[in-house]
Amino acid sequence: MKRPSRPTGFTLIEMIVVLLLLGIVGVILSNVIVSSVQNYIFARNSDQISQKTQMAMARIVGELTNATDVIYASADRIAYITPLNRPSCPKEEGCAYALTRTGSKITLEGTDVDAFVAGAQDLIDGVNADNGGNVFLSYFRQDGSPWTTADGFSNAYSNENYLAKIKVQIALDFSDAGPLIYRGSINPRANGAPVAPEIE
Repeated sequence: MKRPSRPTGFTLIEMIVVLLLLGIVGVILSNVIVSSVQNYIFARNSDQISQKTQMAMARIVGELTNATDVIYASADRIAYITPLNRPSCPKEEGCAYALTRTGSKITLEGTDVDAFVAGAQDLIDGVNADNGGNVFLSYFRQDGSPWTTADGFSNAYSNENYLAKIKVQIALDFSDAGPLIYRGSINPRANGAPVAPEIE
Protein backbone atom coordinates (compact mmCIF):
# COMPACT_ATOMS: atom_id res chain seq x y z
CA MET A 1 0.00 0.00 0.00
CA LYS A 2 1.30 3.43 -0.97
CA ARG A 3 1.61 6.14 1.57
CA PRO A 4 0.06 9.43 0.63
CA SER A 5 2.72 11.95 -0.53
CA ARG A 6 3.45 14.75 1.81
CA PRO A 7 3.31 18.27 0.35
CA THR A 8 6.76 19.89 -0.04
CA GLY A 9 7.65 23.57 0.64
CA PHE A 10 7.57 25.91 3.60
CA THR A 11 4.69 26.66 5.84
CA LEU A 12 3.63 30.22 6.51
CA ILE A 13 4.99 30.05 10.05
CA GLU A 14 8.40 28.89 8.81
CA MET A 15 8.51 31.77 6.32
CA ILE A 16 7.62 34.31 9.03
CA VAL A 17 10.30 32.93 11.38
CA VAL A 18 12.96 33.08 8.63
CA LEU A 19 12.00 36.66 7.70
CA LEU A 20 12.05 37.69 11.35
CA LEU A 21 15.53 36.19 11.85
CA LEU A 22 16.82 37.85 8.66
CA GLY A 23 15.40 41.18 9.87
CA ILE A 24 17.18 40.87 13.23
CA VAL A 25 20.49 39.97 11.56
CA GLY A 26 20.05 42.89 9.12
CA VAL A 27 19.45 45.40 11.95
CA ILE A 28 22.51 44.16 13.85
CA LEU A 29 24.73 44.33 10.75
CA SER A 30 23.49 47.80 9.81
CA ASN A 31 24.22 49.07 13.35
CA VAL A 32 27.74 47.61 13.17
CA ILE A 33 28.36 49.21 9.77
CA VAL A 34 27.00 52.63 10.83
CA SER A 35 29.04 52.56 14.05
CA SER A 36 32.20 51.60 12.13
CA VAL A 37 31.72 54.44 9.63
CA GLN A 38 31.09 56.95 12.43
CA ASN A 39 34.23 55.80 14.27
CA TYR A 40 36.26 56.10 11.07
CA ILE A 41 35.03 59.65 10.40
CA PHE A 42 35.68 60.65 14.03
CA ALA A 43 39.23 59.23 13.91
CA ARG A 44 39.96 60.87 10.55
CA ASN A 45 38.72 64.30 11.74
CA SER A 46 40.63 63.95 15.00
CA ASP A 47 43.80 63.10 13.10
CA GLN A 48 43.38 66.07 10.76
CA ILE A 49 42.85 68.47 13.67
CA SER A 50 45.82 67.00 15.51
CA GLN A 51 48.12 67.40 12.51
CA LYS A 52 46.92 70.94 11.86
CA THR A 53 47.50 71.91 15.50
CA GLN A 54 50.92 70.25 15.65
CA MET A 55 52.01 72.21 12.58
CA ALA A 56 50.76 75.47 14.12
CA MET A 57 52.42 74.70 17.46
CA ALA A 58 55.71 73.82 15.75
CA ARG A 59 55.65 77.16 13.91
CA ILE A 60 54.82 79.09 17.10
CA VAL A 61 57.57 77.31 19.05
CA GLY A 62 60.08 77.93 16.26
CA GLU A 63 59.19 81.61 16.02
CA LEU A 64 59.29 82.36 19.75
CA THR A 65 62.28 80.15 20.57
CA ASN A 66 64.44 82.26 18.26
CA ALA A 67 62.99 85.67 19.21
CA THR A 68 65.68 88.20 20.14
CA ASP A 69 63.29 90.65 21.82
CA VAL A 70 59.64 90.97 22.83
CA ILE A 71 58.07 94.34 22.06
CA TYR A 72 54.52 93.64 23.27
CA ALA A 73 53.04 90.75 25.23
CA SER A 74 49.44 90.03 26.22
CA ALA A 75 47.30 86.94 26.67
CA ASP A 76 46.23 87.03 23.00
CA ARG A 77 49.12 88.73 21.19
CA ILE A 78 52.89 88.82 21.21
CA ALA A 79 55.01 91.14 19.06
CA TYR A 80 58.66 90.12 18.81
CA ILE A 81 61.87 90.52 16.83
CA THR A 82 63.42 87.61 14.91
CA PRO A 83 67.12 87.56 13.97
CA LEU A 84 68.59 87.92 10.50
CA ASN A 85 67.43 85.10 8.16
CA ARG A 86 64.92 83.75 10.68
CA PRO A 87 62.44 83.35 9.04
CA SER A 88 63.99 84.82 5.88
CA CYS A 89 64.56 88.20 7.50
CA PRO A 90 66.90 90.35 5.38
CA LYS A 91 67.62 93.01 8.03
CA GLU A 92 70.74 92.91 10.17
CA GLU A 93 68.80 94.18 13.20
CA GLY A 94 66.05 91.58 12.70
CA CYS A 95 62.41 91.79 11.63
CA ALA A 96 59.27 92.42 13.67
CA TYR A 97 56.48 89.85 13.75
CA ALA A 98 53.31 89.32 15.74
CA LEU A 99 51.34 86.21 16.73
CA THR A 100 47.70 86.99 17.47
CA ARG A 101 44.65 84.98 18.56
CA THR A 102 41.51 86.69 17.30
CA GLY A 103 38.16 84.94 17.49
CA SER A 104 38.60 81.48 16.01
CA LYS A 105 42.01 82.09 14.36
CA ILE A 106 45.66 82.38 15.26
CA THR A 107 47.61 84.48 12.78
CA LEU A 108 51.24 85.37 12.09
CA GLU A 109 52.05 88.69 10.49
CA GLY A 110 55.11 90.71 9.66
CA THR A 111 54.83 94.10 11.32
CA ASP A 112 57.62 95.86 9.43
CA VAL A 113 58.04 96.35 5.69
CA ASP A 114 61.03 94.01 5.33
CA ALA A 115 59.45 91.06 7.11
CA PHE A 116 59.05 87.89 5.05
CA VAL A 117 55.40 87.40 6.04
CA ALA A 118 53.36 90.16 4.43
CA GLY A 119 49.99 90.72 6.07
CA ALA A 120 48.33 88.33 8.48
CA GLN A 121 48.55 84.64 7.57
CA ASP A 122 46.39 82.07 9.34
CA LEU A 123 48.38 79.49 11.28
CA ILE A 124 45.25 77.69 12.46
CA ASP A 125 41.50 78.19 12.49
CA GLY A 126 38.73 76.49 14.43
CA VAL A 127 40.04 77.79 17.76
CA ASN A 128 37.43 77.71 20.51
CA ALA A 129 35.91 81.19 21.04
CA ASP A 130 37.14 81.48 24.64
CA ASN A 131 40.10 79.12 24.04
CA GLY A 132 38.53 76.51 26.29
CA GLY A 133 38.82 78.87 29.27
CA ASN A 134 42.62 78.92 28.88
CA VAL A 135 44.98 81.80 28.25
CA PHE A 136 46.58 81.54 24.78
CA LEU A 137 49.94 83.00 25.88
CA SER A 138 51.39 83.35 29.38
CA TYR A 139 54.88 84.55 30.30
CA PHE A 140 57.14 83.68 33.23
CA ARG A 141 60.40 84.73 34.88
CA GLN A 142 63.01 82.21 36.00
CA ASP A 143 61.45 82.02 39.50
CA GLY A 144 58.05 81.11 38.00
CA SER A 145 56.41 84.48 38.67
CA PRO A 146 54.58 86.31 35.86
CA TRP A 147 56.71 88.30 33.41
CA THR A 148 55.75 91.56 31.69
CA THR A 149 57.50 93.61 29.02
CA ALA A 150 58.44 96.10 31.76
CA ASP A 151 60.73 93.39 33.20
CA GLY A 152 62.73 93.38 29.97
CA PHE A 153 63.45 90.48 27.67
CA SER A 154 67.18 90.87 28.07
CA ASN A 155 69.99 88.52 28.87
CA ALA A 156 69.82 86.19 31.87
CA TYR A 157 73.32 87.30 32.93
CA SER A 158 72.38 90.98 33.29
CA ASN A 159 68.70 90.91 34.31
CA GLU A 160 67.21 88.60 36.93
CA ASN A 161 63.66 89.33 35.71
CA TYR A 162 64.27 88.16 32.14
CA LEU A 163 61.67 86.20 30.14
CA ALA A 164 62.42 82.54 30.89
CA LYS A 165 59.34 80.72 29.61
CA ILE A 166 56.28 81.24 27.40
CA LYS A 167 53.34 78.86 27.73
CA VAL A 168 51.04 78.36 24.75
CA GLN A 169 47.58 76.81 25.00
CA ILE A 170 45.27 76.25 22.04
CA ALA A 171 41.74 74.86 22.38
CA LEU A 172 40.07 73.68 19.18
CA ASP A 173 36.37 73.06 18.70
CA PHE A 174 35.96 69.39 17.87
CA SER A 175 32.81 67.67 19.12
CA ASP A 176 30.05 67.81 21.69
CA ALA A 177 32.51 66.39 24.23
CA GLY A 178 34.24 69.78 24.38
CA PRO A 179 37.33 71.38 22.88
CA LEU A 180 40.64 69.61 22.33
CA ILE A 181 43.37 71.42 24.26
CA TYR A 182 46.99 71.53 23.10
CA ARG A 183 49.78 72.92 25.30
CA GLY A 184 53.39 73.81 24.69
CA SER A 185 56.26 75.58 26.44
CA ILE A 186 58.88 77.79 24.87
CA ASN A 187 62.20 78.83 26.32
CA PRO A 188 63.65 81.77 24.37
CA ARG A 189 67.27 81.02 23.46
CA ALA A 190 68.43 84.57 22.86
CA ASN A 191 68.30 85.60 26.53
CA GLY A 192 70.70 82.88 27.66
CA ALA A 193 68.44 81.13 30.16
CA PRO A 194 70.34 78.08 31.44
CA VAL A 195 67.27 76.11 32.57
CA ALA A 196 63.55 76.72 32.10
CA PRO A 197 61.48 77.10 35.26
CA GLU A 198 59.12 74.31 36.29
CA ILE A 199 55.63 75.75 35.83
CA GLU A 200 52.31 73.89 35.76
